[in-house]
Amino acid sequence: MRAIPTQQAELLKKGRRANFSLFFSRMCLWHEDRGELQAKYQSGTRRRRGAAGGEVPLFDSSIVELGFQANETLPAAEFALKTIHTRQGRLLNTIAVEGGMVWEFQSRLLSPYVSGLGSGHPTETGMILDRNTGLPYIPASSLKGVLRLAHALDLAENHPETILQQSKDGQIEISDQEPTLRKYFGDTDTSAIECVRGQLVFLDAYPATVPTLRVDIMNPHFGGYYAGKRGHMQGPVETEDPIPVKFLTVKDGVAFIFRCFTSPLARPQHIEKNPVSRSFTKDDDQAIQAMFNRALVKLGIGGKTSVGYGRFEQPVVTSSEIFQNRAAEERLKKHQEEEARLYPWRKKCLPKIVASSDWGQLKQCMEDATINQYSSETEVAQALHDTAIKIREKFKKGWESVRDQKIIDWLAPAGISWLPLTEKKEHRTNLSPDEQAEINCILALKDWGNYIQAKISLVDLSLSALQQLKVKMKNEWSCDDKKAQKKNPLKKNAWDEVNSLIKKLASGN
Repeated sequence: MRAIPTQQAELLKKGRRANFSLFFSRMCLWHEDRGELQAKYQSGTRRRRGAAGGEVPLFDSSIVELGFQANETLPAAEFALKTIHTRQGRLLNTIAVEGGMVWEFQSRLLSPYVSGLGSGHPTETGMILDRNTGLPYIPASSLKGVLRLAHALDLAENHPETILQQSKDGQIEISDQEPTLRKYFGDTDTSAIECVRGQLVFLDAYPATVPTLRVDIMNPHFGGYYAGKRGHMQGPVETEDPIPVKFLTVKDGVAFIFRCFTSPLARPQHIEKNPVSRSFTKDDDQAIQAMFNRALVKLGIGGKTSVGYGRFEQPVVTSSEIFQNRAAEERLKKHQEEEARLYPWRKKCLPKIVASSDWGQLKQCMEDATINQYSSETEVAQALHDTAIKIREKFKKGWESVRDQKIIDWLAPAGISWLPLTEKKEHRTNLSPDEQAEINCILALKDWGNYIQAKISLVDLSLSALQQLKVKMKNEWSCDDKKAQKKNPLKKNAWDEVNSLIKKLASGN
């Protein structure tokens, strides 16, 4: 029987989207008549189809049935697992961009991983599962303890002077006040006046993908001796029957992702008697990588590490620099996407216009419907204007006046003027004194503030002066930039008015 209401048991058994952490703690089978259970075990009549298609006896224990249910329901947590990794990765990105040090270690299990065997469970062989997803994971608190031991061993190996004493059996002692232990993990005596927290923050470690669980076994031969029963006062004897105990493990080959970042302490407002370092350097980076390597490869994570469980292969490290590069690439991508949204012509039109090398190609651009829809944009019109000048200079002898007129008509919506070949020289050399004075006045303006103070009447300026002012507004004052216009509406008003007047004068109205 099961020790929960039948209706709840049926809900947990239905479908494959149940949370395994709920199933594991509640759906264990209880048997009141042990003799009847043993008879059923010996007959082996109750059988169930396994994940590989073969038949397996259910009499092995309730753990076997829970293992089947785990591998049926855990894949439903795949989306939640991806969300956890995305959230943790973004946190590390943010810390790295702000100048903090971050680390991500990915390592594959070389042996099965088990944890929480002593936690409360009807079978007395529990397992640590994430409450929200039902997945096996490594709590940050457990990881921190193993890493502290790993760092202490690194200190003893590489800095023997940190060892306070060493016993005959090889046991060593390192002070809790050792500077890097305090810096990374904080003080163990939290009642001290100047106790500090650790400046390394460890995140819960999750499998990279949904793992497979399998049933493992431990087989104690001396149960009576361990239990202190009568008749075993002389020590363990070989006449006892072994008692197989089954438990769930994470299968070897599963990759876990470990993440860590720095959270330096604030600067103290007083002089500390026992100060702790608040800066992280390359030496700290090497020390932290070393402690992870030792913890994962040599010490192991979880339970039963003394007999080889929880051992990982050499981890692959992603450092702060890589996270910063990723963040820079992400910002660049977002900038490009925003630019494509605000200025679609830059990809659709400008490359084709700039690539034109003769009149035929330029004419095709001017007749292209996609380019025509952006003909009023100054950037597009200016690109065509500059390209047309290059082509005209290249093919000056065969240039026809009808081409000048076509270009004048095409540039008119953007307010950019075009001087025909026959008028170009005359325009350059025969400016009136008033026009030249206006241009000189425009050129003398040092910045936007000078322009505002000058209180220039735009409607009284000549076309040449307006064109010179437009160049200055664009190249020096960024009046065409939408962000600048939003920040200073006067720039937008002046830019729009100059373009409107140029368009009006260029068309002869």
